[in-house]
Amino acid sequence: MIKRHDLIKTEVESAENGIAEDSKLYWKEDGYLYFGTVKELYDHVSKDKNIDVLGLMRINKNNALKDYTPSFLKMESCIYYGLKDVWRIKINSGRYIDTTKNFLLLTTRNRSRKDRLYSEPLNNLKEVLTGNLLIQGEKLSVENDFLILIGLWIADGSWLKSNGYLKGVRIASGNNPEIISFLNTIRDKYSVHSIKRYRISEFIKKSPKADFEEVNNRFGCSHSEYWRIKKKVENNESFRKFTKGSTIVDQNYIFNSTKFANQLKSFGLKKYWQSHSKRVSPQIFTSSIKNRCSFLKGYFSGDGSAFFSKDNIIVSATSVNKSLLQDIQALLSSLGIESSIREAKAKEGDYRHPNKYYIISIRRRRSVKEFYSKIGFIKKVPECSRDSQVRDTKENNNSYIFRKVQKIEYAGRKPVYNIVVQATGIFIANGIFCHGLEEPNIEIEEI
Repeated sequence: MIKRHDLIKTEVESAENGIAEDSKLYWKEDGYLYFGTVKELYDHVSKDKNIDVLGLMRINKNNALKDYTPSFLKMESCIYYGLKDVWRIKINSGRYIDTTKNFLLLTTRNRSRKDRLYSEPLNNLKEVLTGNLLIQGEKLSVENDFLILIGLWIADGSWLKSNGYLKGVRIASGNNPEIISFLNTIRDKYSVHSIKRYRISEFIKKSPKADFEEVNNRFGCSHSEYWRIKKKVENNESFRKFTKGSTIVDQNYIFNSTKFANQLKSFGLKKYWQSHSKRVSPQIFTSSIKNRCSFLKGYFSGDGSAFFSKDNIIVSATSVNKSLLQDIQALLSSLGIESSIREAKAKEGDYRHPNKYYIISIRRRRSVKEFYSKIGFIKKVPECSRDSQVRDTKENNNSYIFRKVQKIEYAGRKPVYNIVVQATGIFIANGIFCHGLEEPNIEIEEI
């Protein structure tokens, strides 16, 4: 028997239940916010650290779900159970979680009233409770317009390379005037200009005996570049002080600057990333609300759109990279915005054919309203201002939503972990409320 009150970190080999190692969650460690897998949380655990995990806390004596609030609860234990058989529980928003057969998730037994919450193993699940909880993070040291640019690059960007070295940045602008105007502002603000050659030429004029080694130590240039500039100086050819460090070619906005490319790369963007391998940088997940909104504004301006469906506006984005859209969904959820992911098949003649692709959609009126007020677009899209488009309905706040279980399938053997938190014992992983207790079929509270 595991005593939870004196357990910090334990490895046991038993038939205990938990979630797979790649399940993602928020936690605080000595006051600092983290977002990562349960395995990463386990690796962080030690006796001298105070760790709080995002979950549900009861705020008064009433028993309704509205009487619970998202909160970081003190973690009593993080338990590693070794390799176990796990099943993937897929819900209709595109989220999923891999758990052992008897691990407990929050559900309801009365679909019409939803008047009680229960924790049930997967055999009894028809719906599960999901959450979109507003997470406060730390402000990053970069400007928000730079985060918008990073979002644009994740959506529609690539590197300019030569012989394996970064030479610049390419962003597919689609010749959209608002996006081009924004990129011009970025170019001017961050001084993406070719001024180095002018400075080298001025130095050679003042010091004609300066050799390559001295020039390279001062300015950093190649041997061939040094001789080209030296020859032009000797021939009294002039250099422009500034040249625009950008061009537009075939609907692509190109920053011709190695320095600027490395500036982007230093924010966690990988040199090998392509459409199928891009991910959201870890520091975005724990950044401030404004930082996350800025990043998402760039992403949806690149890959996203907004359109009418009857009286409602739907915000969506498409990608061939499902993992990236799951990152985007997690970011939206951390802003209190509900979204769903579905798979689509490219039609013949589509540039994506014969590949499948994925669509993330924001459909609920409250979530669309939140998206427009917090995030928005760079480019012009349908306005979200008329009452008929975003009118309030009787639906509950998006913080808690019951989602139907779409499919449960065997997912193989994976390393399994369990988390026990104080108070309610409820924590959230992959956007799904979990009950980290050992006894099945526990009735939580009456609504």
